[in-house]
Amino acid sequence: MSIKNWKSKLQKIIAGLSVSGLVLAGVIATVPAASAYAAPGTPPAQDQSIETRNARLEQAYQREQAWLTTQQNNLNKMNTVADKVQRFITTQQGKGKDVTALQAALATFKSQLVTAQASHTTAANVLSTHLGFDANGIVTDAAQARQTLLDARQSLRDAHDVMRQAVNDLRRAIRQWRQANGVKAIQPTATIPSN
Repeated sequence: MSIKNWKSKLQKIIAGLSVSGLVLAGVIATVPAASAYAAPGTPPAQDQSIETRNARLEQAYQREQAWLTTQQNNLNKMNTVADKVQRFITTQQGKGKDVTALQAALATFKSQLVTAQASHTTAANVLSTHLGFDANGIVTDAAQARQTLLDARQSLRDAHDVMRQAVNDLRRAIRQWRQANGVKAIQPTATIPSN
């Protein structure tokens, strides 16, 4: 597999992360803060009924659940990429190449994945606790529900940002190493999973 294919696969992972994050950010932005934080007994804004507000919160909750699943799949794929890069390093080391820079880049990549997984786990915990929502994802307290969504979104976004940076850093390190060592293509023993 050529470096173009590796780059293409990594870009697909990043694109998937970006799209799901943007969709969720747009949904959360449509949930009005004033209605969710209104004092008890305060009527909702005239243009938005309680049912509409709750429906939006419930939809956002479902989207964050979907983002959580997608992001876990991407984390799994990134661990697969780390394994393939390790095999490549081992192969190049067996050929007598100096792989110190690649080993350092891979160690950093793995460290970034641990950080991303920690943020992802925080989001998973927030969503599984689901304050403001019942077990079926129905709003029971709008203010708590909104805060749950904001907290989960922040943790999901943190994980997303770390993952994106990790991919970019690893890709850059591999490219620089290839150029410095005259290696035209990375040929791992297996392919990177698609999607």
